[in-house]
Amino acid sequence: MKRKCCLTVTGEISPTTRRWRRFRISWSFLSTSRQRHRLVVEITDSCFLNELRRRLQSRGESSRRLFLEQVIDALTSSSASASASGTGRAVLQELPHLTSPPRLLQDHQNIPARYRLRFINRVKNPSFTTDPVKDEEGNPIRVQLYDNCTKVSPDCFLPSDKVKISVIDSNGTVLSARKGKRPILTGYDLNVHLKNGVGTFKNIFFNDNSSWSELQLRVTVESEAGEGFFEGERVEEDVSAPFVVKDRKSKAFQKPDKLELTHEVEKLKKIGKGVRASRLKNKGINTVEKFLDLYFRDQSQLCKILDIKSDHNNWNVMVQHAMECVDEFHAKNLA
Repeated sequence: MKRKCCLTVTGEISPTTRRWRRFRISWSFLSTSRQRHRLVVEITDSCFLNELRRRLQSRGESSRRLFLEQVIDALTSSSASASASGTGRAVLQELPHLTSPPRLLQDHQNIPARYRLRFINRVKNPSFTTDPVKDEEGNPIRVQLYDNCTKVSPDCFLPSDKVKISVIDSNGTVLSARKGKRPILTGYDLNVHLKNGVGTFKNIFFNDNSSWSELQLRVTVESEAGEGFFEGERVEEDVSAPFVVKDRKSKAFQKPDKLELTHEVEKLKKIGKGVRASRLKNKGINTVEKFLDLYFRDQSQLCKILDIKSDHNNWNVMVQHAMECVDEFHAKNLA
């Protein structure tokens, strides 16, 4: 007769082929419920102990202790359970020793990761404080968990399976708040659930700038097995491309990615909000279109207003920037 081992929760015996999926579900239920529910374990073979020991290798110290307390209570409270058998007594003797950190867990880091997290999109560079962290297209940052073997996302997730996001510097050190400052990264979505293998960070903000140094976002998996594990397998973390966080006050001085005729004249390079912009506006030159209009009509007059020589490097830079709109300017004036 073929031997079997199974775990029963609330009186229901699971099939052998699905016993460990039910094992994970029952463990999540026990670890999250405020009320201690009775766990009934039926053991008919010592292979249960070996399998249990293997499954506990990747769990954290606290989660192993909590679960094993439940198993021990179940075995000792029922005289009709497996505690009366030789296997049951062996389990009772062996389970307390499983709470110590296993040696295999130390070597687990050297095993190639079964799963991997990866960023789907790139963080906008530069980003600004108090603005939601988005990509270049204005979409929330998203990450995906996928299997290195099958190259697809797993389809089984528990409420405890989350992705945690943090900020690191160029050396890989997790950054904490500077003295007297709020946490560098805040929001409601610092830990997000996975949906179809994808986690979306819709609500995260930077509270502090990066002091002109480059930062990166790091994502790791957090599950009942501990940080960096999913279904007992190691998960490779991922880091984003480097970016800079600037103070929101400097956003007003940020040059647009695509210059337009209707942009204010201070959007031109080498002008900005200052003396040169004031001189132009005093002469009614408020937009890029009016800047180009005077440039083509009387270049020397424009240089005189700006108090700059036509062979000056700054003059060449601002004119070249304005010329990005020259086709639109001529098309509008010829219409």
